[in-house]
Amino acid sequence: MSKKFDIIILGAGCAALNFAMAYAQNNLKQSILILEQKNSYVHDRYWSFWLGRDQDFPHRDILKACWPRWSFSDCKNEVIHHSDAYEYVTISSDDFYKKAQNIIQQDPRQNLTMGCTVQEITQSGSSEITTNKGAFQADVIIDTRNISNESIQERSSYYQIFYGYEITVEDAFFDEKTVGLMDNLQTDKDGVSFIYTLPFSKTQALVEYTAFTKSYCPPEEYEMHLKRYLDEKLKGVAYNIVHREKAVLPMGALKANTMKYAQNYIHAGGSSGALRESSGYGFLRLHNWSINAVQLLESGGGIKPYQNKSRINGFMDRHFVKTLKNNPALSAQIFMCLARRCKTDAFVRFMSEQHNFIDTLQIIWAVPKTQFLKALFQK
Repeated sequence: MSKKFDIIILGAGCAALNFAMAYAQNNLKQSILILEQKNSYVHDRYWSFWLGRDQDFPHRDILKACWPRWSFSDCKNEVIHHSDAYEYVTISSDDFYKKAQNIIQQDPRQNLTMGCTVQEITQSGSSEITTNKGAFQADVIIDTRNISNESIQERSSYYQIFYGYEITVEDAFFDEKTVGLMDNLQTDKDGVSFIYTLPFSKTQALVEYTAFTKSYCPPEEYEMHLKRYLDEKLKGVAYNIVHREKAVLPMGALKANTMKYAQNYIHAGGSSGALRESSGYGFLRLHNWSINAVQLLESGGGIKPYQNKSRINGFMDRHFVKTLKNNPALSAQIFMCLARRCKTDAFVRFMSEQHNFIDTLQIIWAVPKTQFLKALFQK
């Protein structure tokens, strides 16, 4: 006989665990079951984003690092942004998973089942989920599982692909106060590539070879580019790899999800389009979605799928990606223009989706006009 829960969450990544931690802060009576296919949590990623220095944020206790500066560079020039109001921060998945597990374990309304593979979902009045750990019923299912690489290819035609090493070196090498946001920008016929660097100290950093491209490939194919960059940058200095990170993220508008479910089947996470179309940033979006979802429960309403509330943001993101896609040879120039011409805090507010009308005008003014306007009339 299947066990009944009020809410079952499929997947236990960023969206699910943010929801679980937000839920733990209220006095609601619903029972929650989280089903995770992984057998255990291991450190598999960093989440990075901008925060206001005085901004209220519940996960400041697990921020791994904060930086006041970030850089852009191509073969000729470098632009460094510095802000007194904002900082670029990162959270290690290891710390995030541990915090979430501790909170769930202390909440008798919530259960986390690891090593659980969903085999079938049957929907009628309530939903029944058949798994390798047994059958469960729920009034509401929240599907936060990540979009697969195969689905990304079916639903997108422009990609962010990256492969990275977290490395240590013996001698002081990295500028621990400056994130390499988009360094060594280079273009080819399919898009633009760059190096992304999170310097945790003078001797330790995450370094990723990243591409925004029309050409899909497995991230592992970029490992040789990363090795070549590190050999040139470190000038032969030996390094130790302590962590590897890789991913394929969709950019631009996702084609409609072909999965059709009843109203009590909620999509959140990467498959719902929660990742920012122009950058891949998603942690704050899902954090805010989880808080809003719990508030809806508190008010007696139903949880809603993730939705981008700003039509202007969605339009600008899709149009910016279309401009890059249609002008691959100019992509590096577009990013360098954006870095040079846009004021730092306006850039941060736009990237954090907290921008005002003046900030929006600055972004539009900063990018090359001809290509941006042409893209309005291109597919």
